[in-house]
Amino acid sequence: MPPVRIEGPDWIDTDAYTVTAILTDESRLRLRIRAGDDAPVAQQFRTLLKEELVSRFHIEYRFEKRDTPAYTLQLATGEKIKARRSTSREPGRIVTTGTPLINVETTVNAKDVTFPTLCTWLEKPLKATVQPDPELPDGAWTFRLKWQTGNQTSLFNALKSQLGLELVEEPGNQTWLIVDHAEKLSAPQ
Repeated sequence: MPPVRIEGPDWIDTDAYTVTAILTDESRLRLRIRAGDDAPVAQQFRTLLKEELVSRFHIEYRFEKRDTPAYTLQLATGEKIKARRSTSREPGRIVTTGTPLINVETTVNAKDVTFPTLCTWLEKPLKATVQPDPELPDGAWTFRLKWQTGNQTSLFNALKSQLGLELVEEPGNQTWLIVDHAEKLSAPQ
């Protein structure tokens, strides 16, 4: 679930916890010898992790359909990607400068970033889900993007003129995770 479609107590956006799951020897063996298409084993571990998080944080949640915008990031018609392909094996990073209170312009410096990573980053300023078009090339890219701080139209225009990309709005009706109740942990468990 993209973080932009999770709603709950204010502290879930600011407080961070590390959860360490220790698998039994039998579980590790099952993971090692499973076939690549053995979804039940992977799903079983996801279910166990979800149950553990619900238990530790006393989470009560539900899913809800909402008519909210969603976007697909794709190559703009008649454009080529205006970014430098990266050959680095280092993890990518996005550094943003500029805020509505201090700067008129926001700058993003992206180094060794994939399109899915860029989409995840775009979700925060757009407050909407962003998915990469499957037709976008794989690999990592390095680029700089500048737009008027707090102005979505300026961001859309910058993506097109500076990167050769565009955001296309998709039909709504997105699934949201609504956390009705969650408790902070006071001590390690």
